[in-house]
This record gives sequence, structure tokens and C-alpha cells, in this order.
Amino acid sequence: MKRTRRLFTVVVLCALLLTLTAAWNVSASPLADGPWVYSTSLPATMVRFDTEYYNSKMYLLGYRTDGTGTTDGSVWIYDVATDVWSDSGVDMPVPVSNYTIAKLNDANGVGLYIFGGRDAAGLCTTTVQVYYPDTNTTATLAADPFPGTVNGATIFPGGVAVTGNQGYAWGGFCGGTTAPYTGIQTWIFNPMAAAGSRWSAGPDLPANGAYQASATLDGKIFSVGGDTFDGASLTAYGDVLMLDPANLGGGWQTKAALPIPTSGAPGCDESRAFGFDTASGWSLAGKIVLAGCGQWDQTSTALPDSFVYDGGADTWATFASLNQARRNHAGAFIIDNASSGRLWVGGGYIPGGTNLGTSTTETYQISHQAPTAVGLADFSARGSDMALVVLAAALLSLGLLTVARRRSAPRA
Repeated sequence: MKRTRRLFTVVVLCALLLTLTAAWNVSASPLADGPWVYSTSLPATMVRFDTEYYNSKMYLLGYRTDGTGTTDGSVWIYDVATDVWSDSGVDMPVPVSNYTIAKLNDANGVGLYIFGGRDAAGLCTTTVQVYYPDTNTTATLAADPFPGTVNGATIFPGGVAVTGNQGYAWGGFCGGTTAPYTGIQTWIFNPMAAAGSRWSAGPDLPANGAYQASATLDGKIFSVGGDTFDGASLTAYGDVLMLDPANLGGGWQTKAALPIPTSGAPGCDESRAFGFDTASGWSLAGKIVLAGCGQWDQTSTALPDSFVYDGGADTWATFASLNQARRNHAGAFIIDNASSGRLWVGGGYIPGGTNLGTSTTETYQISHQAPTAVGLADFSARGSDMALVVLAAALLSLGLLTVARRRSAPRA
């Protein structure tokens, strides 16, 4: 009978340990991804602008309004913790639209760079300007204007991306009256180089283009979709190109093209893309997401269609559609904590009217996987889970100790 009791005690304690361990595993499991959900609106209707995340905040460096096309150069800051937008009180030296932010480190620290753009007068500018979030200050780099041109005329870049603390800008547009209208050049910006020598030429694109979405994946630059121009109308295309900075001599390489959107017409333009390195730990690791699909030449002008690219397989698939069809919107990846982040898109033109804009934003949550080898740092990040494991171990130890004492006690 005593042996039966001891066996029962051990079984109960083991069952308790397994239950508590299972509870810890459930609480530590990754969050479910998606779907796209509406989030806090922008402080105004904004189009043809961009945002960048840095140090628990998101920054936008000016925008164009819908309808009248007025350009505003004010810098706005979104606080991730409080979910509130605020005006920084600082304006960019040259207010522009049609830009993509390049986050780079220079001699002054982290800088959010703009290469060129379209100014308040509707002209393309060569100005390179930077906002420093740590000091809430701006600067212009007069000695290093953006060198991109078509037929000798200034254009704003079509795509901009960063890898290895260098900015890459390619293609571009500024109207123009002479073919080929859109850009073919690639330019590389080194923020740590001496003034007057920060730009160097990269390989030309295989064909002229503008309004490409851009992303970085495993140190490689991707140009996704874009537009051609015939002197009267922009036409979207679905070509996808990759540039390896470690092999610039190899030039831009053709990758799998975008799927045909739901409109039935090929191509996406004026959109935003997000890249996640293979070793990043994010649930979208090794992939690129194109969020939204502009189609300037189609009746709708914008679609909610989104696509995901698998870098290892060189294939595209459909991704969760946006709630709001949009183009010329901003995009950024927000890191909420060690286990969760969000793809964020906001503003842009929407179907339903000529140059009709929106202040709506939406996010898509993704999870960050915990390391396979669990260390003390992982436990310390989840205090309640650690408490469960400690309690289970203590109860099991106590039970086994009790059993051992009963075994060693003298029999009457």
C-alpha cells in the first residue's frame, strides 16, 4: 500500500510539472500574424511622402496634400508607446514630396536622408537634406547634390534603399518632354565620405523606369515594379530586379516578376515594400512584402493587392490585402517589443476622385521567434513564465524528497 502511495505521489507531481511546462510553452509561443487593421490616423491628409522608424518612434519629413498639391515640410513624430503624433517644431530646409527616406549613420549620428524630390513649386530639386532625430535638427549637403538626370535634366529617384550604411538611388522621373523620360542610372551615397565625394555611379538599370518600390533582403537591393512613361501617361510594370553591392560588376539581375493583380492589368507602381533578412528571426524572415499596388494608368489608380516574395525560392505569392486601396503612401516597420512588430502604411491617394488622398493608416502585426537555445536572458524577459517553471521544479523536488524520507524511515 505504501509503495502504491509513493508511486501515486510521483505520478501526480510529474503530471503537474508537465502541465506547468505546457503552460509556459503556450505563453511563450509566437503571436499570430496579421491581419491588416486600421490604426491611428495621420495628423492630416498626406500623399507622396515616407516615414522611418528609429528608437521607438516613427518620423515623417514633410508631405504633399491632396487636391491642391501644396507641399508641407514639417517633421512629424509618432510615439509608438503613447500612440500619438506630434509636430517636432522643425521643418525640412527644402520642403519636398516624392521621396523615400534613407536611414544612415554619418559623423553626426543617425540621420534620416532625403535625396532630391519635388519641391513646393512643382520642380525637381537636387538638394540632399538630412534630419537628425536625436537632436531634432536638420542640415543640407550643398557639396553633394543628387546627381540623377534624364537627358541632362534633374529627376527625383524612383527607388531608394540602404544596405551597409550606404544609400542606393535608381531610376526616377520629373515629367520631361523628351524620351526616354524616366531614369536608368544608379547612384550610391556614402555618408562617411568627404564632402563633395559622397556620390559614386553604380550600374545602370536594364531599362528606364520610375516609381519603383524598394527593399533590402540579406544585404541585396531589390527594385519592385515601377512605371514607364510615353510622354502622356505612366504605365505600371511588374519587373523585379536585384543588385548585389558585393558584386556591382554583375549589375542588376532579373528576378521573378510580380503576379498579375486583381485588375487583370500587369504591374504595380508607387507602392511600399518591406524586406526581412533570413536570419532576422521575424516570421517573414527571408521574404519581401509589397504592401498595396498602384496602377496609375488604370481606372482605379490603386489596388489593395499585396504580394510576398520568397528570396530563397525566387517566387511571389499573394499576401493579405490592405483594407484601403492606396498608392503614393508611406511605409515603415515598427518594432513594438522583443516578440512583435508591425508593417505600417499610411496616407496616399485612394480611388474615388482625382488626386483624392487619405489620412488613414493600417498595420500588419508579425511575430519575432525566440532563439532555439533558451538562455537566462530569454527567461528574464518573461517573468511570469519563469515563475511557473520554478514552481514546478520546487514542487517536484519537494515531492521526491518526501518520498525519499518515507523510504528511509525505519519500519515498525
